[in-house]
Amino acid sequence: MTTFTWVAIAVILISMANLLRLGLGPTVFDRVLALSAFGTSSITIVALGGFIFGRPELFVDVAIAYSLL
Repeated sequence: MTTFTWVAIAVILISMANLLRLGLGPTVFDRVLALSAFGTSSITIVALGGFIFGRPELFVDVAIAYSLL
């Protein structure tokens, strides 16, 4: 497994923690921050997927377009 794969696994685990905080957050501010962090993690996962599958130019463009939304 490549380094990009290990980093993607770590980011997925962090995303799971963000989803847990999104559901269990005691305040609305915790939930907003968890949702923002989950969005950032998903953009990172898309970009890492490009490097894992050997097509970074396509996936990074998709990640940039998604981040602009």
